[in-house]
Amino acid sequence: MSLPPRFNFAEHLFALNRERAARTAYIDDRGTLSYGQLEDRARRLAAALKAAGVRREERVLLLMLDGNDWPVSFLGCLYAGIVPVAVNTLLTPEDYAYMLDHSRAQAALVSGALLPVLQEAMARGGHELHTLLVSQPA
Repeated sequence: MSLPPRFNFAEHLFALNRERAARTAYIDDRGTLSYGQLEDRARRLAAALKAAGVRREERVLLLMLDGNDWPVSFLGCLYAGIVPVAVNTLLTPEDYAYMLDHSRAQAALVSGALLPVLQEAMARGGHELHTLLVSQPA
């Protein structure tokens, strides 16, 4: 198999699973996500990130709990050519502040339940974050 000059891993996964678009890809406490829905949502997230001004090869912090939104966010970033920086959800605001300061993340995708800890980290300043998208806000 030869790779094209600009290989996109998310697009590759979407193409591999198009024949089973109706089959379940992920299950979480809120329900199921089919392969077709995963592709659709990831593409829409990629478009939203681009519309928010996040450019190819920039970083996006993923502070998300396990669930269907995590693979959507990760693959959406990859599809857009954006670098997802997946982080442990059990760290302190000081840890996240350090990551924001040193990762040069331009955006963050955060689960609603983790928003307060990220806001505390952001309040410490020194970061380049200009876009914040919240999954399942309270």
